[in-house]
Amino acid sequence: MNLGVWTARAILAAFLGLLPVNAAVLRADVAMAVAPVEWHAEAADDEKAKAEIIALVDRFNKAINDGDVPGSVAVYDLDVESFPLFTIKYLTTEQRLAAAKRAAASGVKVTTKRNDDMKIHLVGDDTAWAHWTWHTVMITPAGVRSEADGRTTFILEKRKGEWRVVHSHISEPLKSGPPQPAPRPSDSK
Repeated sequence: MNLGVWTARAILAAFLGLLPVNAAVLRADVAMAVAPVEWHAEAADDEKAKAEIIALVDRFNKAINDGDVPGSVAVYDLDVESFPLFTIKYLTTEQRLAAAKRAAASGVKVTTKRNDDMKIHLVGDDTAWAHWTWHTVMITPAGVRSEADGRTTFILEKRKGEWRVVHSHISEPLKSGPPQPAPRPSDSK
């Protein structure tokens, strides 16, 4: 956190009567805000970790495109809860696998492409989060085509030497057009 956040927290806590206002408290907040923190591994390790995470995301997308349900869920750790777009609720990995199997059995062909805007943030050498936007085309067995754009966020941990998704959120922006004027009462009497 930056200096402003810590100072704002101290002032808010003092205002609410949770913390006495004194110089020692403010000095402690400032010290916490500016203290050096080990956020990243060496640059070469950062690039290796980022390449591994990109490969994981690309395996995830390839599995979706290939209709490989177990492969699409294989990137998740067993104790993860995720928020897949197709269920609009949090699921365990086991529930996600079952839901993905039902979706695959529907016969809808899905093609997902990750856009080139992926950002990966490393925290130490075993935690990261990644987010990106995507475009998906879905074609039903009857030939009805629909398209969607969205964003995925993965929280990852390196467990037993491999990056695993420990939380995910997949969302699609709400579709909206230009604002519509409110209906007006009839002018006729």
